[in-house]
Amino acid sequence: MLWIGVLIYLLGIKNFKKTDFVIQKWLISGLWFFSVFLIGYFYSVYVNPVLQFSMLLFLFPFLLFFIFGWVSKLESQWNGVVVVLILSLGTFSLSVERNHFKVFEQNRYFQMKSDAMDLANNDTEIIFLNYIDIIEHSYPEKFEFTNNMMLWESHKNTLLEIDATIKNSTKKQIIIGYLEQMPKEILTIAQAYFPYVQEQRCYHGATTYLFSKEKTGSELDIAYFHNSFSEKSISNFMNYNESNYNNGKYIDSNEWSLGQALPLSGLIEHKYDIIVVKAKIKLSDNSTPVTLVGNVVGKDKEKSIFWAGQSTNDFYVDEYGNVTLQLAIDYNTISNELLEDCEISTYIWNQGQQKIEIKDISFEIWRGNRNKYMLFEKIK
Repeated sequence: MLWIGVLIYLLGIKNFKKTDFVIQKWLISGLWFFSVFLIGYFYSVYVNPVLQFSMLLFLFPFLLFFIFGWVSKLESQWNGVVVVLILSLGTFSLSVERNHFKVFEQNRYFQMKSDAMDLANNDTEIIFLNYIDIIEHSYPEKFEFTNNMMLWESHKNTLLEIDATIKNSTKKQIIIGYLEQMPKEILTIAQAYFPYVQEQRCYHGATTYLFSKEKTGSELDIAYFHNSFSEKSISNFMNYNESNYNNGKYIDSNEWSLGQALPLSGLIEHKYDIIVVKAKIKLSDNSTPVTLVGNVVGKDKEKSIFWAGQSTNDFYVDEYGNVTLQLAIDYNTISNELLEDCEISTYIWNQGQQKIEIKDISFEIWRGNRNKYMLFEKIK
């Protein structure tokens, strides 16, 4: 396209006539395009993001008038050649260079199904965390899955349902097709029962994961930070009481049980990464909930920036009271940018003060989907 533009300029230089050039129209065209662009840019930087492709698309003809407005009138046959060139190049750049129509047709819903077909075998569970009425559409291509396909939607299904489904699966591997706005605890649940991550395919606003029960030697290490009882002595955890630790077991009945505080500054590599906290506990009373809490505070250590919690009511509890609490936080829900001097405290909130055995608490940071597409994206 650059060489075509240079050619048009050379033709313009050769045929330039001062009498054909109307500076007022040339300036107005430039003013229309650049004034809207600059207003949108500075408003997006300092107030709220509004600058997007569609805004500039309607102004694009004025940019063409400004760039080529000084070119003299050409003979009719040359005008036809230039028009055909501009239309052809515009169509080519939109369809091939930008892949505009591929983005619309092979969208994230389509891509999830395409990935599932590519990765699945006869021993694979397939779960789509999606809007059911959209994922069931067969456009632009219909897939016939050889396996049963589970569709999970946040306002129709629960974490407890999917926890039980994944736990009871007899398959050797599981595919999770995942929209970014769905609960990330589902990913940690899948990894609890299928511990080896074989694939992580990220695209605009969605990710496809392949988890396996068996090691293959090609596993992905999606956690770049890990901290648990095995790496950190239990006595270094918050609210530790030595009298609760007997015969290799830590049994606690305090309302505020074990936890840890970690600085997020310097730990988080990207704002779309995921903070994952897990607690393996054994309840003495299955009917009384216990909650795993994550609380983020700023540099003053007093005001809470973000608070989240997941209860034992949301997860599968076996007949002996064993349950793994899962808390997954997208850092982007805490802040749209990496904060300095912030700290996260994670702890077990034992509301009913029942006796609970704490078997392990782990803290991880996972690489999230850094290939997000959204209207709210900072320009600078």
